Amino acid sequence: MVPSGTQINYHVNLGLLYGAKELRCDPFFSSFRCNDSRKPSTTGLINNNEDTTTNYNLFRYTIIPRLNGSYGKTLKRIHQTTQAPGQLLPIQAVYNQYLKYVLNDGDSPSDDYVDIGFFERSDEDYFMILPR
Repeated sequence: MVPSGTQINYHVNLGLLYGAKELRCDPFFSSFRCNDSRKPSTTGLINNNEDTTTNYNLFRYTIIPRLNGSYGKTLKRIHQTTQAPGQLLPIQAVYNQYLKYVLNDGDSPSDDYVDIGFFERSDEDYFMILPR
């Protein structure tokens, strides 16, 4: 089964939330032989006709530019400290001196859970909120 773009995006962001400094595509895509053919094929990024797919375009036009920009440069300089995964919104707990509460304004139940990661650098603190 080939993951959707939403699943890939969540997986990438969850890795970053936990302090990942490297992203690899191989957990998503692997070689296989299609329709009992002797020609190996890669599913997910390149289709059987050797054309790019929407997942390839997600990496090329969304994920890679984001990580090559200021977002990625900031992530390289900071260090992950703690996470608060699976938090039900609204949250009114004090996680640190900067994050006092998190509200949801979504209409669907899937908007009710978030994962929160905290990062630090000698002169600044950061946090990342990832909707499930």
